[in-house]
Order: sequence, then structure tokens, then C-alpha cells
Amino acid sequence: MFFILSKLVGILTQPILHPLLLAILGWALSFWRQKAARYVFIAAFILPLIYSLNTVSTFIMRPLENAIQPASMAEIKAADGVIILGGFTGSGSVAESRSSFTLGEASERLILGLSIHKEYPEKDVWITGFSGSLVASGWSEAENTKAILDALNIISDRIKFEDKARNTYQNALYTFEAANPTAGQNWLLITSAAHMPRAAGAFRAAGWQNMMYLPTDFQTTKTGYSWGFNPQGSFARLRSAFHEYIGLVVYWMTGRYTPES
Repeated sequence: MFFILSKLVGILTQPILHPLLLAILGWALSFWRQKAARYVFIAAFILPLIYSLNTVSTFIMRPLENAIQPASMAEIKAADGVIILGGFTGSGSVAESRSSFTLGEASERLILGLSIHKEYPEKDVWITGFSGSLVASGWSEAENTKAILDALNIISDRIKFEDKARNTYQNALYTFEAANPTAGQNWLLITSAAHMPRAAGAFRAAGWQNMMYLPTDFQTTKTGYSWGFNPQGSFARLRSAFHEYIGLVVYWMTGRYTPES
């Protein structure tokens, strides 16, 4: 039920819908608050222009991407294991139909994880995720990822899969059960930088200790702003940022997020 509700609420994170929602609100207000309706219609027109500015999307996204300090090279070397969060594969239906793996926007997660595996092949690497789609179809993320590894001729009994999780908290919980980490072990978590604050809190809530973090898939610079007009890029960044901010609130309210002590 939580998964379904989260997907429905996730519709509200789509910035392209916000002007439409304002227009609907303006239409409703027009029946008894003409002046207020006029202001709402103006806002519905202006909002897409504001959302299209690189500066606006960067300002909203950057706090998420700067929130977690990446692990140092020494910490990476000392880690007992690596966890790569799913969400980096493309359409499972397309992959199954074409009998060919697909990659999504966050493929840096897998690339970074495999680069660490190449450097430290003795470490266990857990790749976690089944499908984030409301209605899963086609290849699962695990099946898609295995096809990618086959294409790269990567064969290792150190690479393991958790193939049931459908959201971040389940990633944390099910991987904890599968990996069975012992007290004192240090684990390295890899996911997109904007997603890392929520993922870190979810893993703490699921019982993980001594976690280290390696964010990737950055969408903003560390400092500075660009004043360009970029509807496609800005709307994509805002969609991710709104999703994470709402997710943080929902996870905290439902006990799926534990702040760092």
C-alpha cells in the first residue's frame, strides 16, 4: 500500500503539472473570486518560465547533492562491502522485447560500483532492486543488470543481487537481511547524489551501522550558478529534487528515515 501511495503522491512532483494545477485552481476561483483567479492564472503562465531557469533548478537541487560528504579513498579501501542501489536500468519491457539490456539516467551508480569492484575484487558488492514501476513488467532490474555484466564479461561470485525491493526503504531492509552485516563492518553505499540523503536515512532506519557514502550522478555544480534558459534540463532537475524533498518528509513521517546522530 505504501508503495502505491508513494507513486500516486509522486505525480505531484512533476513540475510540468504545476502550471496545469494552478490553471485549474484559477478556473475554480473564477466563479467567486475574480481578482484572485486572475493572479493565479498569471502565476500559471509565469511558473514554467521560472522553472526553466538553470539558476532556479540548481538552487533547489544543490542542497541535496551537497548534503552528504563522499567517502575518501582510504575509507573506500577499508570498506567491507559495497551496496549499489538500483534505478539505473531502463525499461524492463523494452529490454525483454528486444532481448537487450537497457540503461537509464542514473547509470553512473553501476559504473562507479563496478570500478570499485575492479580495484577491490575481494569486496562483496550487492546490487539491490526489483522494479520501481507501479506495474512491473519485462525484465527486472536484476535481470537487466546481469545482462549488462554479461556484455562486459564480468563474472564474479562477489557480485550479488537483492531482487525484491521496490523502493529505497526496501532496498535497505531487504539488503540488510540478505547481506547480514556483522557489528563493526563498514559498508559503502552508492546512489545518485540527490537521492543520497533519503537513502542514507533509510539505511540507518533499517539497522545499518558504520555506513559510508559515495554519491554519484551529480546534476549540479558544487558552487556557482548558470543563468541559462534550459526548460528540458531544469524541469528534469526539479522533478528529481521535488521527488526527493517529498520523499524525505514522507519517510520521516512514516519512520523510514533516521537522521544521522
